[in-house]
Amino acid sequence: MSPRLEGPDTSAPMLPPRPQVMSLEAQPPVYNPFADPNDPSNGDDGSDGTNDPTNPLPPALAKRYPRPTNYLYISGGDHAIRGAYAIDPAMRIPPAVLPPLEDGEEEGSRKNLKMTTRNGSISADILLIGPKSENDGFIRPGRGDVKKRGRAQLEMTSEGGSITVSMRKMDTAPSFKLKLTSGKGSIHTNIPRTFHGLLHLASGCGSVSIADELRRNSTPLSQVGDTQLWFVGDFSVFTDDEWHGDEVEVNAAHASIRVRYVTDRDGVGRCWLADKLFSGCCS
Repeated sequence: MSPRLEGPDTSAPMLPPRPQVMSLEAQPPVYNPFADPNDPSNGDDGSDGTNDPTNPLPPALAKRYPRPTNYLYISGGDHAIRGAYAIDPAMRIPPAVLPPLEDGEEEGSRKNLKMTTRNGSISADILLIGPKSENDGFIRPGRGDVKKRGRAQLEMTSEGGSITVSMRKMDTAPSFKLKLTSGKGSIHTNIPRTFHGLLHLASGCGSVSIADELRRNSTPLSQVGDTQLWFVGDFSVFTDDEWHGDEVEVNAAHASIRVRYVTDRDGVGRCWLADKLFSGCCS
């Protein structure tokens, strides 16, 4: 007896055929000749430069900071300056492209980073990097001993705007001197947790606030007029007549000063230098 053939069950609704699913790995990348290579939303992982073998920053830091530079001068005028910067004090910049020195400035005193504004504020997220070590993944041979290079010099000045700085440094980075001056605006400074050195805090008409955790790690040295002097870390290592380690000097003539340790939440995030200088990111 032949088997009975049954027709389709018309009592249930017909469902459309299930679409074929292609593995994401099998799909070719979308090509856009006008895509911004610095935009992490374009292309595959690493298109934002984090996996670029020519970038000396490790991927985790390349997501936050642009490529390292040195002797960077930015004058904002009446506009604000806002951005993230990686500074390599050992990086050679050809003399032909160095910014001109200001009156009274000498080549030997050129700052590794210098920012100035008239009425605009300054908000900077700074990473100070050093030579290659076993842990940081940097590839820069022949840089020499960190101690022989001296301190990195960073300076920010605003006549009428506020200044906020979040400072970080790699373990192999040299010590640094950071000088912040504002005529009318407040100054907030977030220093690295590895900071070991002097704090000069001068506020003519405003208050000075040092976070509790930082204060517990600091030795008060003096308060003369409106200037306080503190030493952060082990004071017993200060045996010479002159200090060559970390140093922060803050001068706020008519506003408040706040100093504390930097946290993961501090900083302005990634903002590419080309955008800031040529696309109005500083305004």
